[in-house]
Amino acid sequence: MNYRKFEALFIGLGLSVILATILTSYLNQSDYVEIIGQAMFGPVLFFALHYGRKAGFLAALVSALLFIVAKFYVQDETMSTFIPEIILARAAVFGLVGIVGGELAHRMKYLILKFGNEELLDGQTNVFNKSYSIQILQKNIENHRRYGREFSIALIDIGNKHKIFIDDIARKKVMENLAFSLKENVRLVDDVGRWDNDRFCIVFPETKTQEATVAIARIDKLLKAKLDAIVKKVEVALELKTDLLTFPAEKERILGMAGLEASDTVSENYGLGLGEKAVQGK
Repeated sequence: MNYRKFEALFIGLGLSVILATILTSYLNQSDYVEIIGQAMFGPVLFFALHYGRKAGFLAALVSALLFIVAKFYVQDETMSTFIPEIILARAAVFGLVGIVGGELAHRMKYLILKFGNEELLDGQTNVFNKSYSIQILQKNIENHRRYGREFSIALIDIGNKHKIFIDDIARKKVMENLAFSLKENVRLVDDVGRWDNDRFCIVFPETKTQEATVAIARIDKLLKAKLDAIVKKVEVALELKTDLLTFPAEKERILGMAGLEASDTVSENYGLGLGEKAVQGK
């Protein structure tokens, strides 16, 4: 199961539970603020599973504040003594769904593969390997063919400024740290892979150039700060180079990366059906 299916499954289950609690509250003639408060779990769950724990926390915070304002707005004398307990309990559950849910989803994305298809992960960095990254590219290309969904990819190269030899231990430390930072600072729906020894590939599904440019500028800034800290430990001058590509604007280059040809775009077999043409494991 890939993360998209995992996300859809748990959002579906979560919405089913939310709808059931809303219906129960309605039948029990609960006040409308309680019903709205239960409905707010929907956006919190979506942001946690789609964007990660940081977005989940922000969604939980906004939902908790809106619930507090609404609750105090409709309070009366018979329920005023219970309001602090109600608010604290609801805020705690919002936080649990937003933060803990996002954290668990973040860990599950790669654990799903680690225990089921470990050969699809890079053993050193625990991000996707090149073989699986190619499959991800093919899937996004197929989605564009079928539904017209644009997507973007970022290639991040780690360069050696002065061409000084860097031993395997130092290289491993650099790549592990940068891979961890990448996983921490992209959306859960974005896919991070190790394309080559010194290169990462991030796939941003359904993301246009403008949106990807904003995302990669933020990531690039964070990675450079991380790299500066690493450089002090390995004592080698390193630098980052980021190349942003968007499909279909850079169609031919991305097709080449995916092991496809431009002529395949008019074929019914274009995309994942051409798995035998992919450059597996390079």
